[in-house]
Amino acid sequence: MKRERATTLLNDMLDRLEEGSWPLGLVDEILVFGSYARGALNPSDVDLVVEHRRDDRLTSEFLHACPTAATLPPR
Repeated sequence: MKRERATTLLNDMLDRLEEGSWPLGLVDEILVFGSYARGALNPSDVDLVVEHRRDDRLTSEFLHACPTAATLPPR
């Protein structure tokens, strides 16, 4: 993908995060790494780390949407 497109996608994501509606309001920090962060003109993707607060509602909705996740060992 062209860097310009990746930047547009990142900016769109950040705009939605700034709105703060649930569950996006749980996000505390976004870290960008990889080829995009190094300045690649044609990154194949955009690598992100999303740091967020835990929330019982989010956990409950995730387990409802992905029932097999309930069988995974806790981290």
